[in-house]
Amino acid sequence: MQRRCHMMILLISMLVTSALSQRSDLYLVDLLEVAGKFEVHHPRYLSDFNLNGYNNQPYFVDPYTLLTTVAPKAEPLNTDIYQLDLRSKKVTRLTHTADREYSPSLCRDPRNHFNCVIVEVENQDNQILWQYPLDRSGSGQPLLRDVKDVAYFCELPNDRIAVYEVGTPNKLWLVHKDTGEKKFIASNIGRSLQILRSGHLAYVHKFSDDYWFLKKIDPNNFTIEIIKRHYRIRKISRSSLMIRF
Repeated sequence: MQRRCHMMILLISMLVTSALSQRSDLYLVDLLEVAGKFEVHHPRYLSDFNLNGYNNQPYFVDPYTLLTTVAPKAEPLNTDIYQLDLRSKKVTRLTHTADREYSPSLCRDPRNHFNCVIVEVENQDNQILWQYPLDRSGSGQPLLRDVKDVAYFCELPNDRIAVYEVGTPNKLWLVHKDTGEKKFIASNIGRSLQILRSGHLAYVHKFSDDYWFLKKIDPNNFTIEIIKRHYRIRKISRSSLMIRF
């Protein structure tokens, strides 16, 4: 039997929500390939430093360093960004502000900074992109000064940032970091924005209630291709969905 251990580390975030509170836990597992199939082994609980609190939106800086969004049980909306050292088990609080920070990711340049979404409490909960130094040496600066209502984002290799703009409907934009030029891509997209090895951006286009498409876009010429043709969603109960390919 062929057994191959991947260097890839899988992190699971388990989320339980209610009208009054939200709780999530982080687990680290090893991903093992056995005869062409993947198995999960050796689960480790990571969020014991914030029991019953909000621990979500993890991002790997490297295989042993993790950024994540954290809020205590008593204040589930008072989110800040924390850093976890998986070898030493050291936990470092990177932000401590009156605003709410979410969705951290490492900057492409400079690499000693990280980006996140900030909800400005004193500005009608406006959501913008912000950049902080990892060493906590300063209060950071806006990443995109004139782009608001940001829910999710992904920094691309050609000085553009993919932005999920929250609204009715939500919208996907590609925004140039230096000039602020905005290119509209699609409406009704999924929350996950992922950069591929090719430099393309992968995203889900929710074309209708019945048909969703996994697509990729070249940020240099805005050419769009379908990766997976229509996922067909068929409701089988009030609480579950069946996805057919």
